[in-house]
Amino acid sequence: MNTNSNPVGKRCLAVLAALCLVSLIAHLALFPALPEVVPTHFGVSGEVDGWSDKRMALLLDALPLVLLGLFWLVPRIDPKGGAYAKSGRVYQGFVTLFTLFMIAMTWTTEAAALGWLPSERAVGLAVPVFVGVMLLALGNYLPRVRQNYTFGIKTPWALEDAENWRRTQRFGGVCFMVCGLAFIAEGVMDLGAVGLAASLALTVGAAVACCGYSYLLWRRSR
Repeated sequence: MNTNSNPVGKRCLAVLAALCLVSLIAHLALFPALPEVVPTHFGVSGEVDGWSDKRMALLLDALPLVLLGLFWLVPRIDPKGGAYAKSGRVYQGFVTLFTLFMIAMTWTTEAAALGWLPSERAVGLAVPVFVGVMLLALGNYLPRVRQNYTFGIKTPWALEDAENWRRTQRFGGVCFMVCGLAFIAEGVMDLGAVGLAASLALTVGAAVACCGYSYLLWRRSR
């Protein structure tokens, strides 16, 4: 196990853990008020298209805390865990944004079940915009991520060569920022299933392009 200090600062980790716990306690407090079956999945336009027992929803409410624990653990077991500390606040910023995103998403069930949403459109707008913001943040962070085995664009060629890694992350950063803008546009413009499919296809294409770019860099360096 890597013994380097965790890149997520103790104060930040404590605040995020407290937010996760407060959110979970609030979910528990509202649990008796929920109907036995609650919405747990939403369609492209924000309409409810999936239902589950409310006890299953409670398990999902604990997910932000579980994922935060994994984010804390990963740098400690990564053989290149020291790279996280060298990346400045990049990892901490990503963990913070992702945790807040997950906490917000857990409240869509209560919001829909208890009639807090002004309209179905609210979820259809919020989710792609949140995903877009996450991709923009990821694209911004990637160029500053040092070589490691668990975070970033980890092609075999990038893991083998530091310069390949650096250039691949820079290329990936641009790609994922474009994808983020596409998701935000899809949500704001309410492009429906076609817009979502196009945004997803663009994201998959970006991932493939990053792998291809890393491979081409390796071929040129031989």
